[in-house]
Amino acid sequence: GLFVTVSSMLGRMPQISTIRSAYAAAKHFLNGIHGSFAAEHADDFPGIIFSLASPGIIGTDFGLTAGSADSRDAPGAQDVNECAAAIIEGSIVKRQREVYTAAAHKVWMAKHLATCVPTDV
Repeated sequence: GLFVTVSSMLGRMPQISTIRSAYAAAKHFLNGIHGSFAAEHADDFPGIIFSLASPGIIGTDFGLTAGSADSRDAPGAQDVNECAAAIIEGSIVKRQREVYTAAAHKVWMAKHLATCVPTDV
């Protein structure tokens, strides 16, 4: 089996946006409940993969409906079909537990995680 949650890079790295605090908080919650759900069911359902997809900015009218700039005009906005294909490839085909829809997102995440671990311990 497969359980896919589509979240956002803002759920992982909320500091990359200064105008989406409620959205980032909701996605952070979604990431947390996804991880908890996966952990709670791992022993009883070992054959189920829990996959978390974290797209970045997607070229839609989301920005307009959220009261800010049109996301389709944002630098680096990903095409909707490209994003969907990356989620399908990563979650369904490769059965990855973490899916980033663009190579740059994985690099951002690696750099972010490196700043979270103290080096003086």
